[in-house]
Amino acid sequence: MTDSQHYDEREARKAFVRNRQRLVFSIASVVLVVAMVLALLVFYGVIGKSRKADQTKPNFGVTAPCLPDGFDGKRIDPSQIHVRTLNGTDSSGLARAVQDELENRGYATTAVADYPSDTVVSRTTIYFGANAIPEAYTLGSLFTDAALQMDDRQDKLIDVVLGTSFYDLKDSTDPSISDDSPLGNISGCVAAASMQNLPQAIQHDAVN
Repeated sequence: MTDSQHYDEREARKAFVRNRQRLVFSIASVVLVVAMVLALLVFYGVIGKSRKADQTKPNFGVTAPCLPDGFDGKRIDPSQIHVRTLNGTDSSGLARAVQDELENRGYATTAVADYPSDTVVSRTTIYFGANAIPEAYTLGSLFTDAALQMDDRQDKLIDVVLGTSFYDLKDSTDPSISDDSPLGNISGCVAAASMQNLPQAIQHDAVN
């Protein structure tokens, strides 16, 4: 092998290394730019803006029914509120723990189960029908993260679907949920009779 051939091979190897370094540097630069753009979008609220906006809206952006006309604002006795708790998260045992606490507070608990969905639920949601609006308001006042969602059920069972937003119930001594703390309409609520295209209720045994 001649010196010229050795030289050509060395130059070829050097060129290969330089090209590979340039490629790695280019990829790293692109990744860095994308990361910076995403960070700026999050910082200025472009990404996640809708979710943040919903958190500041009454009932987390879900249209709620108003309390019935003539309702006196008195909280419903927990023993008259029938609750089923469904776990919409991947935290095993969460529904049972919440159900047990509701039972300790006097609620008529029925069953616990996993929420029938392939995806994890983000926002805790309380599902109820038009015949259990004061009951849903009473139950909902225990939560800091739950949206009230009326569906098409006609009975009085209330479903609590726990989402990843759930942390804990309000303390039982919280004055906002005391017996003498009246229920009030959720801001922006509408008359239940005017609500159309209600979601279909989760399958359940009717409770009247």
